[in-house]
Amino acid sequence: MSIEKVEKSSGTRHKARECALHMLFAYDLVRQERFTSGDYWAELGLEQFHKGANDLLRRVTSGADDLGRLFDQIRSLLKRADSLDRESSRATKLKHLDGLNNLLRRTYGELRESISTNDSPKTEEVNVVLSEISTYFGRLVGDIEHLESLDKNDYFKEEHRELKDLSGRVEAVLNDLLTKTLPAIEEMIVAVTPARTFADNLALGTIANVDIIDSRIKTRAEHWRIERMAIVDRNVLRLAVYEFLYADTPHTVVINEALEIARRFSTYEATQFINGILDAIKQDLDIAAESGSPENDGERSKPKAVRSKSRSSAK
Repeated sequence: MSIEKVEKSSGTRHKARECALHMLFAYDLVRQERFTSGDYWAELGLEQFHKGANDLLRRVTSGADDLGRLFDQIRSLLKRADSLDRESSRATKLKHLDGLNNLLRRTYGELRESISTNDSPKTEEVNVVLSEISTYFGRLVGDIEHLESLDKNDYFKEEHRELKDLSGRVEAVLNDLLTKTLPAIEEMIVAVTPARTFADNLALGTIANVDIIDSRIKTRAEHWRIERMAIVDRNVLRLAVYEFLYADTPHTVVINEALEIARRFSTYEATQFINGILDAIKQDLDIAAESGSPENDGERSKPKAVRSKSRSSAK
């Protein structure tokens, strides 16, 4: 994806580059053989882009928990208002609802895993299971209403009142999941995916080409070894130089973005230090471009492959 497309989205470029910086920080701590972008997005990244993302995702599991408890309460009440046994239609439907609720948990788990690994996450499967739960529960409610009609003397009036209340609560949970939670998750995925792709390309591209990038930084970091730089400063420099060499972002934009990030995460002195190095590298690249230097062309045309790793592929 073109970086310019991301640039046009207000605020997106800042968050994407900050997430890329977070990923490089994690890479510095655990090194490449243990670093995965999927772990970062599952644990921190989604929340950076979409405040409340983790709570939003947890609402599916909490909804499944609520449904399970409500089904247990309905089963208990039916045993009091009816000789509920394993062969009754109500018992069969409740058993099937329990199975569907367990399927909901597994399907949601797969959805969350796909979100963390950016593997074309979709909510259709969760939606299908929830719709099936809603359909079967509707049939159970029909059975319960029929049972109530047979209770001519209102022996179980209180139980039937409680069953109606529980049925309304089940329907409220299902409605919230189907009409609010799932659409909100879909919107989050749509909103986050383009910038996330950019952030992954930026971070993983930097990691894949870190030797070339560090060599370029060393040409202008006089009296400073890369390993002696503050972790934030060297990674801000790495991300910027990666864009210099392998992206089509204007060099002035790259520098401005790097300085904004440095002002937020580092010191004033570090910002001046980063500005000086990037400005010098920019001048080198501008001169090389004007003279048609093959060295500069080679760097820009042959970046190492960028591959986003999931947790499973890293094992």
